[in-house]
Amino acid sequence: MKKIILLLALSVTLFSTAQSTYLIQKPLRLETVNGGTKFDSVLVRGADKIVKFVPRSEFVGSSGLKTVNGISLLGSGDVPFTPVSDTVSGIVNNTALQELGGVDKTINGLRIGRGNSTGIDNVVFGINSQNSATTAVENHSFGFEALRDVTTGNYNTAMGWGALQMNTTGNQNSAFGDAASMANTTGSYNVAMGINTLKANQYGSQNVAIGAGALAKNIGTAGSNIFGHRSVAIGASAMFNNTTGHGIGIGNFALNNNTTGAHNIAIGFQSGSGITTGSNNTIIAGTGFIQFGGGITTGANNLIIAQNNGNTTGITTGSGNTIVGKVSGLAAALENNVIVSDGVGTQRLISNSTNLTTLPVQTTALITGDTTGKAVLTKEYLNSFIGTVAPASATASGKVGEIRIVAGYIYWCTAPNTWIRASGTTF
Repeated sequence: MKKIILLLALSVTLFSTAQSTYLIQKPLRLETVNGGTKFDSVLVRGADKIVKFVPRSEFVGSSGLKTVNGISLLGSGDVPFTPVSDTVSGIVNNTALQELGGVDKTINGLRIGRGNSTGIDNVVFGINSQNSATTAVENHSFGFEALRDVTTGNYNTAMGWGALQMNTTGNQNSAFGDAASMANTTGSYNVAMGINTLKANQYGSQNVAIGAGALAKNIGTAGSNIFGHRSVAIGASAMFNNTTGHGIGIGNFALNNNTTGAHNIAIGFQSGSGITTGSNNTIIAGTGFIQFGGGITTGANNLIIAQNNGNTTGITTGSGNTIVGKVSGLAAALENNVIVSDGVGTQRLISNSTNLTTLPVQTTALITGDTTGKAVLTKEYLNSFIGTVAPASATASGKVGEIRIVAGYIYWCTAPNTWIRASGTTF
C-alpha cells in the first residue's frame, strides 16, 4: 500500500510540472487552512468547472460588485443594487436617530425643516428662523432669523438676514434682502425687494418697495387703512423717510424726504426729493443732478412736468400750480399759476391766479408777419393799431388798418399816408 501511495505522489509531481488538469470527483475537504489577508487572491470555480484564482483587484474599483463599508447590498447581474432599509432586512432602522427623517434638522446651528408651527407647508432654512410659529401655515423663510417671530401669520416669504424678522400676524408679505421688512408686525400684502427696504414698517400694508432703502422708514398707523399704506417706491432710497404718508416714487431718491405727505407722485432721479409734508403733488422730472432736496417742500396740488429741473422751479410752499417745461426763478409761494415753457427756459404762456393770460414772446412784429391768419392778438398789438391821438392831417403817416379814436371823431388809415374820418354822433 505504501508503495502505491508513493507512486501516486510521484505521478502527481511529474504531471504537475507539465500543467496537467486533474478531475476531483469527490467532495474536496481541507482540514487546516491558514488565514489570509485582504490583499490575497481568491480561488473560484469557473464556468468551465476549473478551479482558478481571481486577483483581488477584480472585486473593487470598477468591478460589478458593489460594496459599502458596514452595509449589505442586494442585487445581482443587471438588476440595480438597492441598500437595505427598515423594510428590507439587513440593517438597523435609524429613523429614531433622526438622520434622514422626523423633526427639523440642525446642522452647526442652521435649522432646516418646517419650523415650530403645527400648521402645514412651512419651509425653514436658517438659524432662529420661524422659532415662534404656532399655527402659521405656508410660510417660507431662508436666512438668519428670517420670520423669527411669526406666530399665526400665513403665506409669507422671507429671504435674507432678518427679513420679516419681527412679523407676528402679518399675512402674504414677500421680503427679499437683508433686513427687508425687518420690523413688520401686523402689516400685510407688502412686497420688499432690496436691503433695508420697508425696514421699519410695522403696520403699513399693500406697499411695494424695490431698491436698497426704499420706504426704509415707513411705519404705518395701527388700525388705519390709509396712513403708511399703498405706497410704491422703486429705486434706491425712494421714499426713504416716509413714515405715515403714502404715494408713488419711481427713481433713485424720488420723494426721499417725504414723511407724512400723501398722494404724491414723483417720477425721475431725485424727483420730488424736497417734499416733506406736502400732498397731492405730481412731479415728472429729475433734478438734472443740480440740487438734491430742492423744490416743493410743503406745497400741495402742484403739477410739474419738466426736463431735468423738476426741483428747481423756485416753488417751495406754493400750491395749485401747473408747470410744463423748463422753468426756474419762480416765487417760492407762487399760487395757482399755469406756466408753459420750452426746453431751454423760455416761458411761452402764463396764466396767473387772477386768470390773466399772457404770451410773453408774442410780439407785434410776429403777429403782423403771420401768414396763417391764426396768430393770437395781444394788447400790445391792439394798442399799436388803435390810438387816441388824431393824425396831423389826411396825409399823415400811418399803417393800413390803423384806427384813432378821439373826442367827436374816428380816424381810419385806408392806405399809406391816407386817412379818412367820421364824426361821432349819438343815436
